[in-house]
Amino acid sequence: MATQSELINFVKSNYRINEQPSEFTLTLEFNSDDNRSQLIVISVSDAVAVIASPFCSVEDATPTQVFDAMDRASTFFGVKRVGSLYSLQHVAPIADLDASEIEFAFALVSGAADTLEKVLTGRDNW
Repeated sequence: MATQSELINFVKSNYRINEQPSEFTLTLEFNSDDNRSQLIVISVSDAVAVIASPFCSVEDATPTQVFDAMDRASTFFGVKRVGSLYSLQHVAPIADLDASEIEFAFALVSGAADTLEKVLTGRDNW
């Protein structure tokens, strides 16, 4: 991929989009093998794609519980509070990003977020 538009068009062409809150932000549902799903938000700037997936609300876990769960799950993504949700976040440069790297990033982020969601809440909310 070389541009924001090309990446957004690729995602729109290959995934079922839930919504498009802005020109360069999409949300989609990524399904796992065990009948669970995970929300993914991809936001694309001129240089990078930020791929994020929420895993619990701030009411469900303290920051200490979140970081302890990340250690147990061997998660290497960043964590960010977005409103009332904790979310895993991965940043990838878009200049030479290819289709397999997008698929891989979606699978990794959604899988790790789903694992944290199971550990911290036992539910499938996002």
